[in-house]
Amino acid sequence: MVPAEISDSDVREYQDFLKNPLVEYQRSMIHELLRSFLNRNKKILDVGCGPGADFDFYKSLSLEIDAIDISREMILAARRQAQRLGLRARIARSSLQDFVPDALYDTIILNFGVINEMENLTESLKKIRTILKPDGYAIIISRPSFHLFSFLTDLVKLRINNLRQRMSQKQFELQNGIKLHYYNEKDFKNEFSIMHRENYCSFIPSPEQYKNSAFARIWTKMFISPDQKYSAKIPDKFGGDFVCYVLKANRQQTKSK
Repeated sequence: MVPAEISDSDVREYQDFLKNPLVEYQRSMIHELLRSFLNRNKKILDVGCGPGADFDFYKSLSLEIDAIDISREMILAARRQAQRLGLRARIARSSLQDFVPDALYDTIILNFGVINEMENLTESLKKIRTILKPDGYAIIISRPSFHLFSFLTDLVKLRINNLRQRMSQKQFELQNGIKLHYYNEKDFKNEFSIMHRENYCSFIPSPEQYKNSAFARIWTKMFISPDQKYSAKIPDKFGGDFVCYVLKANRQQTKSK
């Protein structure tokens, strides 16, 4: 999810960023996991869809797609992408809280840190529960507060305030003014049961670091293989650049509603 007011040039810059090799690596790993939880012809809601970066993956599985984003320009780009792919999709400009669907969803996906831009996690999770089928999945890809490469970079450069915000305050403000809120496994357990958790890029840099640092690109070449083998086994508190949670509504709470 991106700010509501962005320009067409911002969309193009974001689309170029999606071509970053580490973005493509992370997305391919997430798609591989999602494939095992998504069946053909299921009804999916993509929250914070951006320019439709996952639409080609959805089309490959013959999914019925609804997609929302708060940015007008991102929605326009997503509609162009759906048209180009011939994807059956309903795409609307809306926040999660304001969105009113006409039916419940089999799966709701919040990819690549969309959840981190939501300040009130409890209300967001409750909203997801209300529009999700009782046997449906919520799949959330979240940024953890701790990422090894980012932590070491801040430590070496003595960016103590960055460390304090992430580790103590569980939030961080980006240069563009977007405030990220960090959540972990225990934050989801009141509303959902965790069916699966998997880390991505625990040992290698973030796409932003890869783009801006020659050292990060060299490091990635050295550690991409261990990352593929071992990242998924890292504990939640030592998560990677992203952590994917596959959630199901808690049965007891579902019955009481």
